[in-house]
Amino acid sequence: MTRTYAQIGAASGAVCVVSVMVGNGLALAGWSGETDGASVLTDLQRDLSAVNIIGLSLELLGWAALVMFLGFFYRVLQRAEEPDGWLAPVALGSGLIMVSIKLASIVPIMAAWNRRDDLTLATAQTLSDLGGAAFIVSGWATGLLVAAGAGSALVSGVLPRWLGSFGIVSGVATLVAGTAGVVDPASYVPLPFLGALGWLLVTSVVLTVRASRGPAPTAQPVATGVAARQ
Repeated sequence: MTRTYAQIGAASGAVCVVSVMVGNGLALAGWSGETDGASVLTDLQRDLSAVNIIGLSLELLGWAALVMFLGFFYRVLQRAEEPDGWLAPVALGSGLIMVSIKLASIVPIMAAWNRRDDLTLATAQTLSDLGGAAFIVSGWATGLLVAAGAGSALVSGVLPRWLGSFGIVSGVATLVAGTAGVVDPASYVPLPFLGALGWLLVTSVVLTVRASRGPAPTAQPVATGVAARQ
């Protein structure tokens, strides 16, 4: 893997987090933010502004960037894991599930925009609730991605110990919050999800800096890693 090639793959994680956070804010610019049926109906019947369109485009760019990062991160973890290691595939699979759910969550909103003149209060509320439920479930998948990725990195030593430890804590917390949100959507707490996104951002930056110093990221041997026994 060439240095530039590795840098692009590593940096795509940071691109994802920044694009999604900024894009989401722009996509919802001008919306009331209220969850009652009347407010939701009014928001869905609004014409999209140029700012909203730019925000949606940034979000889509962000999820494409995450798929790129998942491919890169999987290879980094896979190279460092033991031959029978399985956490790297779990991280990849859960990340792809997360992206799939996030993209699918746009479908109800697309349907609402397409039929906005025919929407009723109940229909608008239902479509909005579908999007909210998808966010909770995607958060659960994000927790699994971060917990598995951080666990693999902590065992192999491919990331600093502090980063691996923080990833496990934030990943498990996001899983717990997602599970609670599925049981009772009104009780969902998004803070752990933001912590998981922060872990992805920092991990991407660390791997990008490392990639800039060599042809590709390599594992840092620890007592339990493969390199320690070679």
